[in-house]
Amino acid sequence: MGTGDDGDFFMNPTVTNPNFSKEFRYDRTEDRWRSKVDLRTDADLIYVGSLIDASDESIKENIESVGSCLDILSQIDPKEYDLIGSSNVREFGFLAQDIEPFFPNLVKDIDYTHDDGTTETVKSLSYIQFIPLLLKAIQELKQQLDDRTGTT
Repeated sequence: MGTGDDGDFFMNPTVTNPNFSKEFRYDRTEDRWRSKVDLRTDADLIYVGSLIDASDESIKENIESVGSCLDILSQIDPKEYDLIGSSNVREFGFLAQDIEPFFPNLVKDIDYTHDDGTTETVKSLSYIQFIPLLLKAIQELKQQLDDRTGTT
């Protein structure tokens, strides 16, 4: 246990797996423990329950509506591929390099550790952040259809 720069207590338990780190910090202002977990895996992540992302308006600023994205999304080519070194399961997805010119905030560089222990910097992609963009494209398609059929 130690004390952080802000005077809060924190614990950083000894972790033997370099792909998993965790830190627990006592927040005196809120009188509760907070945790930060960094989990890296190249296997399937299986969980029961929900994957929840804090999305309350009170924690956001500079809020703007998403502009038109149907034309942009139409330029992105979904791929089917095999991951190097994995089983014979075909996967569907995108190449981060294809997405980055259109949505650079969805792409991040991460350190990737190969099975042989070597590490390299590779691009990662936030698939979850695609959901609002896809919804916007569906709304645009619906509007185009409504315009053509005269319905609302």
